[in-house]
Amino acid sequence: MTKRYCICVFWEKDGIVRDYFSYYLKGLQEVAEKILVVVNGKISEDSRKLLSDMGINILVRENKGLDFWAYKAGIETAGYEELSKYDELILTNCTCYGPIRPFSEMFEEMEKRDCDFWGITKHPEHSFFRVNKKKVKIVEHIQSYFIVFNNSMFTSKDFKNYWKHLKKVRTFKEAVAYNEISFTKYFKDKGFKDDSYVDINIHKQLVDNPMCVTYKLLKKGILPVVKRKAICGEFDQLFIRELTSKSAQIIKFLKDNTNYDTKMIYQDLLTTKPMSEIKAHLNLNYVLSSEFSDKVQTNDKKIALIMHIYYEDLIDYCLKYAQSMPAGTDIYIVSSKQSVLDLCEEKSSLLPEYNFIYRKKNNRGRDVSAYLVTCADVFENYDYVCCMHDKKTSTAEYSIIGEEFSNHCFECNLKSGNYVKNVINKFNENDMLGLLCPPAIEFASSRTIGKELAGNRDASINLYKYLNICIPFDEHPVAPFDSMFWIRGKAIAPLFRHKWEYEDFPPEPLPNDGTVSHAIERIYPAIVQEAGYLTGWIMPEDYAANYINNLHYYLLQEKCRPQKISFIEKIFSLTNIDISGNKYKKITILGHNIILKKQRIKK
Repeated sequence: MTKRYCICVFWEKDGIVRDYFSYYLKGLQEVAEKILVVVNGKISEDSRKLLSDMGINILVRENKGLDFWAYKAGIETAGYEELSKYDELILTNCTCYGPIRPFSEMFEEMEKRDCDFWGITKHPEHSFFRVNKKKVKIVEHIQSYFIVFNNSMFTSKDFKNYWKHLKKVRTFKEAVAYNEISFTKYFKDKGFKDDSYVDINIHKQLVDNPMCVTYKLLKKGILPVVKRKAICGEFDQLFIRELTSKSAQIIKFLKDNTNYDTKMIYQDLLTTKPMSEIKAHLNLNYVLSSEFSDKVQTNDKKIALIMHIYYEDLIDYCLKYAQSMPAGTDIYIVSSKQSVLDLCEEKSSLLPEYNFIYRKKNNRGRDVSAYLVTCADVFENYDYVCCMHDKKTSTAEYSIIGEEFSNHCFECNLKSGNYVKNVINKFNENDMLGLLCPPAIEFASSRTIGKELAGNRDASINLYKYLNICIPFDEHPVAPFDSMFWIRGKAIAPLFRHKWEYEDFPPEPLPNDGTVSHAIERIYPAIVQEAGYLTGWIMPEDYAANYINNLHYYLLQEKCRPQKISFIEKIFSLTNIDISGNKYKKITILGHNIILKKQRIKK
């Protein structure tokens, strides 16, 4: 029986060993007699105990030199005398989900091959990339997340000399250029034979990095692990190579075709990534039919609608959409005006299929306090809750925009009875979904994409800290703008770490930005993420067509904007300026004079 020693590098910003990594280590224990985990940075006491209970040795070191210097530290700690007792040495790290198939299958296959060292995948030869302003050629090389060496190699003088003279690095790019890329060539030049479990010829004509064809390799049944970056890496690196639909497809494939528990992936994502990145990678966008619903069961779920109404002339509008809820729904009508409650009670008598409950509130905090104070007890008693409110813009200039904003929220949440059933079905199908809301509003002056926090960043950060939210702060929250959304009842629990009172909210008139109400609106996705759930966008099919059209028009405007406008904007931070004729000439001369003046001052 082949004896193997495994050195596995671990890094996590909080030092927490999550389920996906402990499962990875258990898979390694099936093929390795001894495992040393080298911790780059820190490890929590609970995680230290977990590894110790698994019989795994731990080395904690300063996080310098990234993986290769951690490998070096592990080799030196184990010692060559100890390592020489083993047939193979495994170097790996915490950057993979797996095993999705037993590691033993891969090792049995590789024992048949004539090689001295091998990895799971090889990166094909590719063009240059820049490191510290220098070009570095990407030669064909074994990817360093999993490398195996036979005894004759790791006990050799060449192997020892390599680690003894390992080049110091400070950044990821330096580590790739000076360690990973050169590693394979160094040992091949010394006469050692290399190989990879996955045949490089399968993917090298398709893409530079095999990580980007993970889904294709999975379908071929030849991957024992999935790189975490294939699911949650830098989005722009995937965006330039594919339609960025593969992350969701990979998880679905694992769930449908393997025994790997994909909830370990969700746990990792939800605790280490902001929701905007998770949503982008997993394509959590749902275009739902408003005409048809198939096999949707609502009878076994407790469902509520909380509707805050302030304006008497919008009662009919609100109640019309309320009728999209399934029969038997508990509908909470909340208002600071008794006249509104009386009118609602009168009109709702014509809707006997619903259970109406009326609650009066303090005229402070508007819809947010209606949810968190007046109806604070509702969420824990229901599976799913829809939160809605009326909306009116008092300024005549923006009244139509306010009306369209309101339509945006009501159509995307309560389009029709069949539509609502399909929303509920999304929660039923995916028990990881915690919040569903309309897409970010993007029309007229209501443009939120890229400006999600607006003037509310400080207030949002303060609320994060106050509620002790541990997940990463999101600079582009997938927020339910105007606070209208669907939520899983128990997913809102972290928001009630504070017992909300009307006095927590500013008195009227409410400022346009920067209040606790605006902050709460923007951290709903973080709240459900803290509770262990995902956020997605929902919209009916006819609205989706319009939304895509608006986005296309806006993008077209940006891409077709003349270059000279971009130049002026960069200098003056101006938009929508008149650049015709003499005005443009004057602005250009002014800009030129400012630049010359700055240059003279520097001299």
